[in-house]
Amino acid sequence: MKPRLPILTLAGLCALGLSLFQAEAQAAGAPTTTTANASATAAAPNRLMLDEMRSPAVNDGALKDGPTRYFSVYLPPTYFEEAERRFPVVYYLHGFGGGMGFLAYFKDVLDAEMRKPGTTPFIVIEADGTNSLRGSFYVNSAASGRWEDHIVQELVGWADSHLRTIAAPAGRGIAGASMGGFGAIHLGLRHPDVYQSVLAFAPGLVAPGQIKAAWESWNTEIKRAYGAAFSPNPALPRPYAEIPVFDGSPEDERIVANWEHGFGAPQEKIDAYLAQAARLKSIQIVVGKDDEYGWIVSGSKAFSQALAARGIAHEFVLIDATHAMPTSFPARFLVPHFSKAFSARE
Repeated sequence: MKPRLPILTLAGLCALGLSLFQAEAQAAGAPTTTTANASATAAAPNRLMLDEMRSPAVNDGALKDGPTRYFSVYLPPTYFEEAERRFPVVYYLHGFGGGMGFLAYFKDVLDAEMRKPGTTPFIVIEADGTNSLRGSFYVNSAASGRWEDHIVQELVGWADSHLRTIAAPAGRGIAGASMGGFGAIHLGLRHPDVYQSVLAFAPGLVAPGQIKAAWESWNTEIKRAYGAAFSPNPALPRPYAEIPVFDGSPEDERIVANWEHGFGAPQEKIDAYLAQAARLKSIQIVVGKDDEYGWIVSGSKAFSQALAARGIAHEFVLIDATHAMPTSFPARFLVPHFSKAFSARE
């Protein structure tokens, strides 16, 4: 799949000076190195850039992967044309081992869709959820660090401090694919006071009692990262991960339960969501009917059924696709979903 824009290394992007932002946050004590402003320059301003922040949350784990975290920012075409306007933000979470690249690949598509009549334009911020194990799963863990806090607190805080955002739940959405699809649903349900809308493609969701199907489909690398995220044990050697063997022993059953609670346990997660006062405005789950991971299809269906049983409005869409995101996804789902969710506010 040839990218529409050149995808450079992080160091290369920084060296080319593609960021719009100027260092002014340090004086205010913000955990970042840069900030954006809407002042016009002689040349057309960049609307796709890479930046970084210092994240105490991510470094707060046994892995100690370091506090520097990168992220990408896409500004819609009207961001600099309407200098007084504030924009909603969608936070995008990538899949395991993939790293950032969604915005670089789909910038032209996003530009075209954002300019269509009737579309509510929005900012997109793509988080980097990769750690030394190649995947954080966007959860807080004693092994891999506090990734949930990084996304929900640090990254949202950075955006609201440095961009012209609508700094309220009505102005925020969260989306992702695969591991990131799980992250979008997980963080959306846990924080309806932060986000109002969720969109997930091929999310890591497991039907009750089916975690072994996922375990059997994963290589050692994924198992190590998943174990570090959902059954961490800092007393073990690196990667500080408990990995089940499904031998039926009491200790292994304890680890299996931890693993089940990661991508599984839909009823428990929905109950916790309903116990909160805030509610999500929209939830959409999109799955390829030919996904190579069959447990994702069955797990997503089971999650949809659990939502419906509790009266939670949502959309579950099966499409002609595999686990790979179709190139039509931003135009067919991402922009329409969030444009509709955000338009009611305007």
